Amino acid sequence: MIFPISDAAAAMDLPVYGPLEPPVGEPLDGPMTTSGEVFFRSENGVVFSGLWECSAGRMRANFGNDGEMVHIVKGTLHAIPDDGEPFTLRPGDTATFPPHWTGIWELEQPMRKLYCVFDFSGLA
Repeated sequence: MIFPISDAAAAMDLPVYGPLEPPVGEPLDGPMTTSGEVFFRSENGVVFSGLWECSAGRMRANFGNDGEMVHIVKGTLHAIPDDGEPFTLRPGDTATFPPHWTGIWELEQPMRKLYCVFDFSGLA
């Protein structure tokens, strides 16, 4: 099934998932709330995509065996890798986080992203 996604992604109503917690992320300054919707999941679960939003705050991110491509549709993401240069993503920006990426995500206001996750845990 095809799920067309347009500029409406920034304003779509999303079901509330609840508080941010590992393994998705670890809040550093108090509770953060997440919302989202999965648009596609492969039968074996190794690839899935959707729309995700998180309230403002700072979180520790640890991608483990997952890689993720993100496209920011609302808010700003300041990414501070544990082993590299910080960078900022704004609406319209796209980036790929490789498996095992770790660092801090700072969200000054709620941030919404389209994402596609690739689970590499079964690959050697």
